[in-house]
Amino acid sequence: MLAHIFRTANFAAENRFLAYAIAIAIFVVASVLRTVIDPYVLPPAPFVTYYPAVLLTAFFCGLWPAVLSIVISGVTAWYFFLPPRGTFEVSSHAAVALLAFFTIAILIVMVVASLHAAIKKILVQEQQTNLLAKELQHRTSNLLTVIQSIAHRSLAGDMSLARGREILEARLQALARTHRQLTGSTKDAISLEDIIRSELDAFPSQTKIEGQEIFLDYQQAQKFSLAVHELTTNALKYGALSAPKGGVRIAWSVSNNAHGQALKFRWEEHGGPRVVMPTREGFGTSLLKAAFEKTRMDYAPDGFCCDIEAHVANGR
Repeated sequence: MLAHIFRTANFAAENRFLAYAIAIAIFVVASVLRTVIDPYVLPPAPFVTYYPAVLLTAFFCGLWPAVLSIVISGVTAWYFFLPPRGTFEVSSHAAVALLAFFTIAILIVMVVASLHAAIKKILVQEQQTNLLAKELQHRTSNLLTVIQSIAHRSLAGDMSLARGREILEARLQALARTHRQLTGSTKDAISLEDIIRSELDAFPSQTKIEGQEIFLDYQQAQKFSLAVHELTTNALKYGALSAPKGGVRIAWSVSNNAHGQALKFRWEEHGGPRVVMPTREGFGTSLLKAAFEKTRMDYAPDGFCCDIEAHVANGR
């Protein structure tokens, strides 16, 4: 209810013509009411209807319409309701009354302005909380879908349960690292370089990482985390990281295009065992092809290569 009233008030305050029109209307109503009740006001209280008028104007119309309301209300009450009436003579009583009115009216405007600021802050926090809740729901749903797909692929086939569990745990750990990096970051994004280094941290002498700084949002980071994990696992089992003299070069570049930003990512192995073309498509290959728009794998005898092209939004 309060939020609805505040939004109505904020709408009026943001429309300058409407705000001043409402301020004048409130002043007219206050003046008419003051005239009607004049015979019944004892002792004389020239500003009795103008205090609520200033309060309403400040709340619904904003600062400057409220200042206008103070001025015209003070002048009107001074001329029509302060003795001697019908003049702008300033007696000691009139001076004290006017000073009290302007002081109290200004305090009212200041209090209302503070109330406006507090309510606005609360509404902004409420909006942010709702957005975070929706984002969390979306991410949770997405994560469960990914985990379901990983579990299905990891436990499929004729491998033993122990081996399937080992593979599943490794892939889930890759996802967990991405989530830890996200929650530990001041941004809602992760550096692509950090994702790669978290997977290849144990092989500093065998890896070379090159590329300009780019931050990936949640979904993009999740995809690249799984992709780099699969490429690393494959290199450890069959490729360059399984040999002491083998190595991996990871490089990427980012360019602007009509659709935003295009990321070109390359994983290039060298110095490992002779590469043999696989006879069937494994989970890693399926994942890469499903996750990215363009994926090319080259099983050259002297070293496996993987090129990925994807449209990304720099989360920085």
